[in-house]
Amino acid sequence: MDWNGTFASRPQPTLNSHYDYSYDQCPVFRKEEMKLSRELGLQPRQIVIWFQYRRAEWKARQLERLYDTLKHDYDVISREKQKLQDEVNYLAQGLIDG
Repeated sequence: MDWNGTFASRPQPTLNSHYDYSYDQCPVFRKEEMKLSRELGLQPRQIVIWFQYRRAEWKARQLERLYDTLKHDYDVISREKQKLQDEVNYLAQGLIDG
């Protein structure tokens, strides 16, 4: 809801098309947020919320990438461990039989 008590359109499509977001490009200063607000004709609070949402989304994507990397590394190490365990069992069986 906007300040007049009516439902306002969501700012994301306008901001997304105008501002290619990356975490490093986030406007840090209030002055930059106000300038962007005037350029797009949106409430300053809409700009602030949009950037909060985008930062949270960016952080979630970063965590997903980190998880995928760690999962891949774990799977590789797990397969290597299993190969080594199989080799140990084979050699131990050879000692017992031999």
